[in-house]
Amino acid sequence: KEILQQQAEEKKLQYAMQIDQQLMEQEMNLDQQTHQQVMQLTQVAFHQKSLLEAQASKLTMEFQQRKMQEALEEKKYELQLRQCDLQERMQQHLRDRQYGGVAGGAGRPAEPPQQDPYAGAVPIVSSTVMGAQPAYEPSITSMQDLGHPGGGIV
Repeated sequence: KEILQQQAEEKKLQYAMQIDQQLMEQEMNLDQQTHQQVMQLTQVAFHQKSLLEAQASKLTMEFQQRKMQEALEEKKYELQLRQCDLQERMQQHLRDRQYGGVAGGAGRPAEPPQQDPYAGAVPIVSSTVMGAQPAYEPSITSMQDLGHPGGGIV
């Protein structure tokens, strides 16, 4: 009876050891799978982070370029406004000089200044030649300049 009991104890022990070994193998396989999944997720997260950083960098650069372009366009507009204002003042000064001297001298009243057909035009400012004079400059200010004494249309 003792021998049978001892054999049964040995078999139980062997069976328990087999079960423990199977359990340890399953735990090891599960740990290995978990580790592989964590590595894969880490790689995917790193890749996503890289893509987002590249996108953010690209968007930041585009924003800076647009901001600089906008500042350049604003400066260009301001220069055009200043050039138009300067041109208008210069033309007014020339009209004032021309008509101011005629009024007291020849006995005829000074003509009112004619409307400049280019007064509302915005001259195109060349980006390479700043400060260049516009291509147009009206030289005829009245019909009398054309040789018509009455100033009317013939």
